Amino acid sequence: MPLSYFINNPNFIIDSDHKAADIGVSLNITHGFVEAGTVAYVAAQLAFSRQAASIHLYGIDLLNSKQPRFYENKNNSAPSMLSKVMNERIIPSFNLLGRIYQSHGVPVVNHSPISKTLFDTF
Repeated sequence: MPLSYFINNPNFIIDSDHKAADIGVSLNITHGFVEAGTVAYVAAQLAFSRQAASIHLYGIDLLNSKQPRFYENKNNSAPSMLSKVMNERIIPSFNLLGRIYQSHGVPVVNHSPISKTLFDTF
């Protein structure tokens, strides 16, 4: 379903003004989650839904997406789509998530030294 379907649903915050496409965040994952191009985004929504006091992100290393993942090497690595969706969806989505969850009293902290400066709110 398109995110616009959930604009008036109290379990979701949808930003339909985002340039590339609608983005959003779930306030209660039992009603669903919003996808943003990385599993870490879904994990953060799960943590919020489970009443985490704060959400700490580790390994959100978006600026090195052309390098092999920690479990790969340069001769054996799968292609990554992160660089394609990073600016259009991942960064704006995490910025929305950080603002919304902070407004609900749950700070989001990005501990990645590689991508720490990408996000506005944390």
